[in-house]
Amino acid sequence: MDSIPSRFQGIVIPKDDPFKNDKLGYSKYSSVLKGMVDMYKDSGCVIAINGKWGTGKTTFIRMWEASLPKKEYNTIYFNAWETDYFADPLVAIMGELKAISQDDEAFKKVASSLGKILTAASSAALRGIIKKTTGVDSAEIGEAIGEVKSSINGALDKYQEQKQSLEEFKLKLSEYVAGQNGKPVVFIIDELDRCNPHYAVRVLEIVKHLFDVPNICFFLTIDKSQLECSIKGFYGNSEIDAENYLRRFIDIDFRMPEPYIEGFTELLFDHYGFQQFFYDISEDTYHTPVDFRDMATALCKLYRIDLRTYDKIMAHTRLSLMQLRNDTIILDVVLFLCFIRVADSAFFDAISHHDFSMNELLAEFEKRFPRTLLSQDDFGSSSDRLAHKVVYLLGPFLLLYNRKGGSTIEDGFTNLNKDTSLPLNCQVIEPSALLDAMIWFTRCSNPHFGMDNVLKTVNLLRYFQ
Repeated sequence: MDSIPSRFQGIVIPKDDPFKNDKLGYSKYSSVLKGMVDMYKDSGCVIAINGKWGTGKTTFIRMWEASLPKKEYNTIYFNAWETDYFADPLVAIMGELKAISQDDEAFKKVASSLGKILTAASSAALRGIIKKTTGVDSAEIGEAIGEVKSSINGALDKYQEQKQSLEEFKLKLSEYVAGQNGKPVVFIIDELDRCNPHYAVRVLEIVKHLFDVPNICFFLTIDKSQLECSIKGFYGNSEIDAENYLRRFIDIDFRMPEPYIEGFTELLFDHYGFQQFFYDISEDTYHTPVDFRDMATALCKLYRIDLRTYDKIMAHTRLSLMQLRNDTIILDVVLFLCFIRVADSAFFDAISHHDFSMNELLAEFEKRFPRTLLSQDDFGSSSDRLAHKVVYLLGPFLLLYNRKGGSTIEDGFTNLNKDTSLPLNCQVIEPSALLDAMIWFTRCSNPHFGMDNVLKTVNLLRYFQ
């Protein structure tokens, strides 16, 4: 039995050419983000890279970060989700900021001023965290932390002092950043929308209120809708206007374009060894690697599936295909069922339970598929070839569905020939094209195979080979 990966391991980012493996088509937007840094570096800014989960935000931002010339920019990548166990993200963010300079004395001045505005309950624990994270000796900041601890009960009386401490911190931070040979700091905060709500909101407050200084541009890679849910969770109020709340913290909302699905299909095709599968079934002249990739891409677009879910579907499809023996004629049917098993589970369950009549199932297909994938109008075009393949998917699908446990459910679908009148009400699909697909299938397949056996394959209930 061949070994296959269980998940896609991510796109390799070469240091000498970060966008070399950019199959998602994002490299052309690199200059857009770089232009934002150049435009707003003197004032500083917070830019949201907004996109749904699984759209390749992290891959894109890591490629972009690696592409920025080190002699022109200081770059910091901070995965907020990996550090949300910290009581206060300010310490973690400061720890990342320390890495851009070798000037320990300059950083100590910033860290010392930081001690006056931290509000942790235990000064001893806080000193230990800061020492571990920033490398600054606790003696440098112990006095500042002690001042905070002793003033908690009189916080209102110390308002002016706190305000002055904040101004001092921002001044020291500005001096520290300005001392980096004039290079702007590109501070990337990734996975913020996956953090617990308290940590996520605290990060936003820190970035806007403490780090609002010249020469630092923050890039937050987020799914805005998910972050809005975190804000509502933080305040315990589902009615809060989270979208408007976020506008207080984000200066520019850059929406991620749709990824190039064809390129990602190619990556998955290679990663899961589909090429080897097609090599092993080379006697099957109907199915080709190109047709398979086109069908998978079309289904991904049809169901608007994110890249992470697409990865899982293709991994499951590859595992399903390892159970096929001489049944490769049903390859497209297996692929389609793997998609709807995840993307349209109610439809998958209805098919599994044979809830439809043949005409009802055809109507469901014609309702779910766009006309461009069912009608062959432009002979010879790529879209027409795909429509041809879709019809040659649905014809066999209907016949398999009509064979439950090897028995025929409805009459009229046996001994098919050119003169057969199909008892189906085609509204979009050309009846003659559907009949041709069915005739082809009856000549190539085991007439007693049936949908139940296909579902066993998709549900991984058959032996692997």
